[in-house]
Amino acid sequence: MTPAADGDPASWDAAWDARWAGTLPIGHLLRSAHPDRWVRFHGLPDSKRYADTEEEYAILLGRQHLLLDELSAPPELLVITCEWSGESAALRREADLERVAPGAYWRTVLEDEAEEDPEFRTYTHLYVGT
Repeated sequence: MTPAADGDPASWDAAWDARWAGTLPIGHLLRSAHPDRWVRFHGLPDSKRYADTEEEYAILLGRQHLLLDELSAPPELLVITCEWSGESAALRREADLERVAPGAYWRTVLEDEAEEDPEFRTYTHLYVGT
């Protein structure tokens, strides 16, 4: 089952559950629950996490385009992006993220359900796009 990016959140939930069986769409949880299907791509040389220069941004963008070109075989490739906040309601996305990765709101996940203090809760707001 491959839901369209303009589909409804229920279809995305069904597709997610069919592939990832009860695991929340959170990177470190996927890595632990499905190590046979987990892969991480490094965007910069020497596993550097964040670009500091225009040259590094160009490297990062080039690698991301190459990766997306390789992955975009049929059926449709859906991209999940996220934003984090201390609020359970999804907030307006950052303009730069919306510009480069437009997406429709999918769902919000509470990172640590055992956290009792609301001040320390972190919510991940997920968006789906193509």
